[in-house]
Amino acid sequence: AITYKYPVVLFFDELNRAFLSLRQATFQIADSKIFLGNKLHPNTRVMVAANIGPMYQADDFDVAEFSRYAVLGMTYNTDVWMKWANKKENRVHSLITGYIGTASNALYVDDKKFATNAKFPDPRAWTKIGRRFTELDEAGKLQELIDSESKLTFFASAIVGPHEGQAFSQYCKENA
Repeated sequence: AITYKYPVVLFFDELNRAFLSLRQATFQIADSKIFLGNKLHPNTRVMVAANIGPMYQADDFDVAEFSRYAVLGMTYNTDVWMKWANKKENRVHSLITGYIGTASNALYVDDKKFATNAKFPDPRAWTKIGRRFTELDEAGKLQELIDSESKLTFFASAIVGPHEGQAFSQYCKENA
């Protein structure tokens, strides 16, 4: 058996979507910092992310899983996302932050409004559009997309949903 000399951060993303056998394999890591008989450094940190709620195709954690982790609820925060998105290094185009600034409920849809197999906006989707807009702008092709309202609406609707895509397309037409 090995005893590791250096601490690490182990991050298990969307653990509640993993196979049950994989989830159970994390029990000893979370409890004792032991994996296959090898001892992790005592300062190793184990973190888990999970999307919980009726709109996700994921299993619920059982009592044994919950008992191994501290559980923190997270929600979207438009002000925090806007601060992040306005940093030049994150490459989110100003048309996106301008739009979200005028339609703050457009950043995400409350969980209660989700419908099965329907596309809705979320911060990841807006970031995707914002970075693509930055690329197109740098290549001198953004205005071409904005001038073709049908292409812009199609593009935006595919990523943030038809309602928000149309509203965003109209915003770009008026503000680009």
